[in-house]
Amino acid sequence: MGGSGDGESNHDAIHVMWATQTGNAREIARRIHAQLESFGFLAGELCSVEDHARVLSGDASLLVLVAATTGDGDATDDARALLRFLRKAKSESGLRRLRYALLGLGDTNYENFCNGPIRLDKALRSAGATRFYDFGKADDGVGLELVVEPWIDRLWTALRAEVGTSGAVGLSTEDIHVGLPALLPSTIIVERLPSALDAEQEILPFKSNSLTGRIVNARLLTDSNCEDRRVWHVEVELGQSAVCYVPGDAFGVWVENLSDDVDAVLARAGEQDPDQSWVAVTKVDDGSPVAQCSVRELISHTGDLYSPPKKTFLRGLAEYCVDNGDRDFLLRLCSRDGRDDYRSLFLGEVQFSVVDLLLRVPSCRPSLELLCDQLPPLLPRHYSASSCPEVDGSRVHFAFSVVTHRTASGGERQGLATGKLERLCKAWVKGGDGSELYVRLSPPEHSGTFCPPADMSTPYIMICPGTGVTPFRGFLRQRQHRLKSAERGQAGSCWLFFGCRQREIDFLYADELESFHRDEVLNELVVAFSRAQDHKVYVQHKLIQYGKELFSVLTSDPLSRIYVCGDGRSMASDVQEALLEIISDHGVLDARGAELFLKQLSDDGRYRREIWYWG
Repeated sequence: MGGSGDGESNHDAIHVMWATQTGNAREIARRIHAQLESFGFLAGELCSVEDHARVLSGDASLLVLVAATTGDGDATDDARALLRFLRKAKSESGLRRLRYALLGLGDTNYENFCNGPIRLDKALRSAGATRFYDFGKADDGVGLELVVEPWIDRLWTALRAEVGTSGAVGLSTEDIHVGLPALLPSTIIVERLPSALDAEQEILPFKSNSLTGRIVNARLLTDSNCEDRRVWHVEVELGQSAVCYVPGDAFGVWVENLSDDVDAVLARAGEQDPDQSWVAVTKVDDGSPVAQCSVRELISHTGDLYSPPKKTFLRGLAEYCVDNGDRDFLLRLCSRDGRDDYRSLFLGEVQFSVVDLLLRVPSCRPSLELLCDQLPPLLPRHYSASSCPEVDGSRVHFAFSVVTHRTASGGERQGLATGKLERLCKAWVKGGDGSELYVRLSPPEHSGTFCPPADMSTPYIMICPGTGVTPFRGFLRQRQHRLKSAERGQAGSCWLFFGCRQREIDFLYADELESFHRDEVLNELVVAFSRAQDHKVYVQHKLIQYGKELFSVLTSDPLSRIYVCGDGRSMASDVQEALLEIISDHGVLDARGAELFLKQLSDDGRYRREIWYWG
């Protein structure tokens, strides 16, 4: 993607790599690389860690690495190849000449904050490399930019100290003074096609490695009169004999931007006939295809019109403004002085979309290339399977809670995925044939990371509020099926602690859970109804109430497990505090001892959490 070129010494070049799951680390890496030359440095390679050989197999001495996380702070999928390379390099001390800076992207709402970048840092140092600059750890829970921007600002001083005066000259540029991100060179080429495409010729990212599913059942799990909380149960028939997943696996559902908003963006881009205009999008570096489709399909499926835009995108948009006032507005938003304005507009309680932004700068006429290259990627939304293949075959079950956002116009908009899913569920209930969905199952390396014990004799405890019960329904359906062919006396104890508001409103899967309990599939069902009495009772209060029994189950077997699933805004930390109190009280340990006990459970795979955060 980038290179020192013109025969320049690779030894003097500064290389930039990224490890990403959603595109954030890639955008930040591109931003750093684009600014190198304006600061007087020689720009080397710009690439994913999957292509680490382009940097680390030569005589590179300076590297800037931006690494994100996935799951509960895990290393991203693309970082696995680099970790394998570094393990081999460790035995050979092969990176003794390499000096590096590392910026990690994580989320403190998850227990193992920035664990993936921490692993990369340790692996680099074990292979002989030296970190020359502070390890940056940006927190998406409060806003990545709070750490990212200051870290980048100080990076140039650290690089000058490493390179010396011969490698850093000519630092006075307009962009540096105003703190603007550099204009990024496009990584794609958009070519207009002379004629329409056949269906077989279409290329769209969401169709790659996805299964086509069809809704075959849907029902509302909450009280139909409760408008502020609606949870649906959905069943999707995948029709594939080779469908492979286990209860608790997460799978992705692809969505598209709302048609009215797509129309607005296309009109602003000057696209007169987007349904009959066809394009081929390819990567600049290797010519590989990104998409081949109509212009409408491109904007509908590739870029997210609702996620906060990157500052480099705002910088690019400014170049397409005719009016100086519009241009200045965008430049301030992406400048150092405009940090507070950016946070207020894009990271507050009101969702300010790309369409809202374009309405604010009416003279802006962005190109199709800029929109496709720099909008945040439109990613699948993930849900946990509440079914199991032994019982449900090729049907995947899941539940979702309808999300709403406040909009800039003062109204409300449903979440892109949950709004679409609710419309499809309502259509099915009214007698529809079942709309198609594109579904992506968990890759093999992620399958089975949050699933019931394979051995029926292993005791386990499940803890959740709300839709966190979804994977546990799948656990219990599998357990019920296996108990039919096993000696009940050989089955370990199984508990569920579940939290909701009121029995009549949102006791999700109540009939099934109580049936599991009656049939002794579930040994204990403990439900916290938070609003059924004058004082609030949450699931963590029930844990404390049953602390002695819970600790007994936990210590009755060296393989016993605890599972926690649900929203991470407060539940996850409250449950963890309750568990620490139980371990301290009933294990006769001080606070530090309880922390070490719980950490050991986590390290041994006996304390497993599936936590999500709606920020």
